[in-house]
Amino acid sequence: MPHTTRRKNKKTQQSQNKRREIVDEDGWIRVTSATGGGIAHRGHRTSAVGFNEEGGNNNDSNNAVVAVTKDVSRSRSGSDSSAGSTSQMVFTWGGVDGTVVTRTIQASPWNPMSVSKRVTVDDVRVRYDIVEQRFRKTLFCERLKDVLTRRILPPTSTMTTREGGEIKAKAKARARAKAKRIKNCVLFGSGSLSGDEVHWIDRRESALYQVSAFLTVVDIIARLQGTRPECLAQEPGYNSVDVEVLKGLGVKVVVHPDGFEALKTTTPAMTTPTTTTTTTTAAQNESDDHDGKNTIMVYSPAAEMEVEYQILSLEPQIWLHRSIDHLLLSTSSSSSKQTFSSREREANSKLIQNFRQEYEFTKLPEVEVKNFPFHDSVIWWKKEKHVRIMTIADEMGI
Repeated sequence: MPHTTRRKNKKTQQSQNKRREIVDEDGWIRVTSATGGGIAHRGHRTSAVGFNEEGGNNNDSNNAVVAVTKDVSRSRSGSDSSAGSTSQMVFTWGGVDGTVVTRTIQASPWNPMSVSKRVTVDDVRVRYDIVEQRFRKTLFCERLKDVLTRRILPPTSTMTTREGGEIKAKAKARARAKAKRIKNCVLFGSGSLSGDEVHWIDRRESALYQVSAFLTVVDIIARLQGTRPECLAQEPGYNSVDVEVLKGLGVKVVVHPDGFEALKTTTPAMTTPTTTTTTTTAAQNESDDHDGKNTIMVYSPAAEMEVEYQILSLEPQIWLHRSIDHLLLSTSSSSSKQTFSSREREANSKLIQNFRQEYEFTKLPEVEVKNFPFHDSVIWWKKEKHVRIMTIADEMGI
């Protein structure tokens, strides 16, 4: 009958009323139970940080993902096919003995996360500004600035002799400054800044902190060397909102393997929607005998093993990452024996040992925020052997 006096199930009615939205201390909306049960993380924010109170599911941004995919992942042949049509990523690295290791991951290099409900570009940018201010006040940030300015990229205007007088070694200072100039900065694997939660874990805040750390290093480099490096970011989960936010921050989103291509040369031929022509620039001409490996800064906060090995083999000047002890231990593990041949394991081991001999490092402080975006962070930088030899020779009067 269309109208009935059938009694409603009390259990069903109670379960429907159990969940409600609340605002946490950071201004994000969470879904929780009315009885104080566990929180189910949702991708909502309040109007206090620019949220669209009209609701909606942000279909315009989701629909724009297709266009963005084609825009940032146009193939090197100039076709319009998106990287999303490819279901695998190939990683290749070379050992110090000439052995080449290749691994293929069955995953798409461009797999944008759905934009969280009601989140817009303006929302994420406002939230980023808040996170950036918090990050700038952390010990992690202070230590990062200190290491970069005092140990990795110090000013080099004069040199000191054995007697204590100053030598006006302008030519040597210019050569050293040019050798240490950073041309490109690449961020790998930050995760989406606006996507839905993964396995009930909301990692957007972590991604914002990591982008803030990346741009802090970029700003320091730009101030010390007088020019801002080109900034790139590679992450399969970036969506249209992420692309626009990063663009506004001066970071260009690229798709695998373009991020690694940028590590191979001082002026990478990045693919764009309008051209695939490689142009020789003044930056290439000024590099002289200094190869492009030392002119890159890389930040890979939570990289997979294949990403770590490929970065290791490309020898960036600065690498903000973590300890690599786990790689050295893994070369003799049972899982490594199943993944790599004996020759590949030996090549990997030599690659790691060579890296540790050629690089200095310092561990950075932890930051007590959600999901620990900087857990076990270490900054690595390439030793300047030729600078040390030159300084000793000058002090001996040679």
